[in-house]
Amino acid sequence: MNRLKQAIESNARTDRASIQLSNYYWRDCAARQQQQRVSAETEQKRLVAATNAQATYIDNLSRLFQRTGTEQQGRSIFDGEISDDTVFKALLQEVDDSYTHANKLFQECNMDELPIGITNSSHGRTSDGEVEYLQHVNKGMQPFDYYDTYKFSWKVAGHPHRQHDREVYEGAVGLRDTIAIKFRLERTLTTGSKVSVLQRLVNRRYFEQNQVIHVWKIYSEGEGFLRGMNSIETGWCRFRPTSDGFGTWTEVVVRQVPVFLNTVMRSGSIVGEFRQLLEDKVDEDEEALRSAVEGMLLEDTLAILDE
Repeated sequence: MNRLKQAIESNARTDRASIQLSNYYWRDCAARQQQQRVSAETEQKRLVAATNAQATYIDNLSRLFQRTGTEQQGRSIFDGEISDDTVFKALLQEVDDSYTHANKLFQECNMDELPIGITNSSHGRTSDGEVEYLQHVNKGMQPFDYYDTYKFSWKVAGHPHRQHDREVYEGAVGLRDTIAIKFRLERTLTTGSKVSVLQRLVNRRYFEQNQVIHVWKIYSEGEGFLRGMNSIETGWCRFRPTSDGFGTWTEVVVRQVPVFLNTVMRSGSIVGEFRQLLEDKVDEDEEALRSAVEGMLLEDTLAILDE
């Protein structure tokens, strides 16, 4: 009788242990399943956000270039970067299009009536007041021969002062009157943060009667802290002989269109610093190129006098 009682009690304990183990097992399974479901939902949200970010990026680039196929751009972007070939091909096509508007643009800027000097301005969209483009206009006169001025100006049109991570785009090598390169700018913001911007430049030269025109495009990509802040710069530079034939008019119009991706969180101060960086870059380029050309022209003139 006692053995039967002990067996019953033993079985009862075993059953309770089995039930406890069973409950623990199912609770553990439920917890794991819930964790897996939460992880799956989190991953799904991440993928959706990433897809939306890529779609926004593609859309911005499509609007920016309006030339290169979205499918090709999409493949490059989803691989983690935009290929040089994609960007440079688009820039080459855009430069040719921008050249067709050159003389009309100079007329719209009233270049003939402008005094010698520099004018910077910001042009906003009427729809939302956001900046549509930044414009830089510079009218100057070089007291040097027209032919020498445009000849030496082309020698520095590839921005030789920009040497950091500089590379030549091989796809444009051999093209007549064409320069295609990329380089990197590095800056320290007022906040103390160090930032960099990757720039791809395409510059072409066009000859017309009594004038030579340079047209360039620079596609800028913010990196690191500035990732998602991009810009497309279009520049026109016209060289014309003065009426007396003893000098050369140099007339420049530069327009920068900032492109901020919607997926990037940014403060107004950072956006302002990015725009200021772009404006400062134009001034730096202009000063460096002007000084280089004037130096070559002066050296050439002195060499002639010494003969």
